[in-house]
Amino acid sequence: MAKLTHQQEKLAELLLQTLSFYEAYTLERLLIEIDKDFVEEHEKLTLEDLELVLKVLSKRQSIKISKNLHKEKIYQRAYYPKRSFWKKFRGWWEGL
Repeated sequence: MAKLTHQQEKLAELLLQTLSFYEAYTLERLLIEIDKDFVEEHEKLTLEDLELVLKVLSKRQSIKISKNLHKEKIYQRAYYPKRSFWKKFRGWWEGL
């Protein structure tokens, strides 16, 4: 997995705040929704950085990447339910 710089990690945090669990965003809409103050503060970030961060977040299973009817990539925040107490306990027990 690619190692993110400090600025890219901040971008990843912002993207997780911006993306919705219920609605998928295209890249254009995501660019519109990003906080303008953040963009002014981090001028050196590029579109390639944004795509890299989205790919890393997908590998971390924080977001889902799919395609819409127009074959454009869409991004949506992923919801994975937490493990139950028994699964956590079993994992802890097997780790002993």
